[in-house]
Amino acid sequence: MNTDPELKTRTTAFLVLLAALLVVFAGFLGFFRDYPDLFSGENEQAAAEVSRDIVEKWRTAVLDGDRKNAFLYASQIVPDRGIHAPDPVYAEFFELCGQDPSVLNSAWTDADFRRWNSWLAEAARIPAETEDLDGALAALQKAAPDRLFDRAALSGFDVFVVRVLNGDPPRELYEFRKDGVICTMSPSDRKFVKGAAKAALPAGAELIHLYPAPQADYRLLNRKLYRRVEPYLGRMPRAPAEALVECKEKYPDIGAAAFWPDPIRPLARISVKK
Repeated sequence: MNTDPELKTRTTAFLVLLAALLVVFAGFLGFFRDYPDLFSGENEQAAAEVSRDIVEKWRTAVLDGDRKNAFLYASQIVPDRGIHAPDPVYAEFFELCGQDPSVLNSAWTDADFRRWNSWLAEAARIPAETEDLDGALAALQKAAPDRLFDRAALSGFDVFVVRVLNGDPPRELYEFRKDGVICTMSPSDRKFVKGAAKAALPAGAELIHLYPAPQADYRLLNRKLYRRVEPYLGRMPRAPAEALVECKEKYPDIGAAAFWPDPIRPLARISVKK
């Protein structure tokens, strides 16, 4: 049996994080009832007048790898960069993940640019004609690992990372839901099975559905940007909190749910003692 104290500490911290996420989610619905205007600013931003020309210039700059002009046009699309306190739901989540919540409201970053480029490039790869379900699933099996979730979202799927809490070894599956159809993918071989992840696992498996989103999607400026360009460019990343709550209401079979912490936690640093 491995008694490495550092391993025990990391495992304990991970379980504490998951428990905390469950507590955070337990308060979500009440939180939104108590603060119905939490995201009202984003809805107002979506209605703000934005020139199609500026949006197209931003998109072209992003796809051309032109960071300078991409940031320039992004600032024209979202000029209201006043000081705002981080949204409490996101701030608490980032703190639990060991991240400074101030990153949620900082100015444009290279990570933002990489996120824009990844999403828009993947959107350009999707056929103009509507894909049938089998075609969409086949495309997901071929998608690059770092583009899989974006490809699914752009194809209209609700996506979850389903983590088995009592598995040994730990295990994750990917669940894709669309138009009443649920398919589950094994990350190791990219094979699909019809039905929810629960049906593909042994009885007694304790699951949590985690909503996958990169750090950039939690940031206020990006959430405003996405809503403003969406009328011209089509589907853009969803605000994680809104998406998670909508999915919980849409899919009553889902039990515990939270944000996926893996993209948010800082990278581990390895040091060598001399």
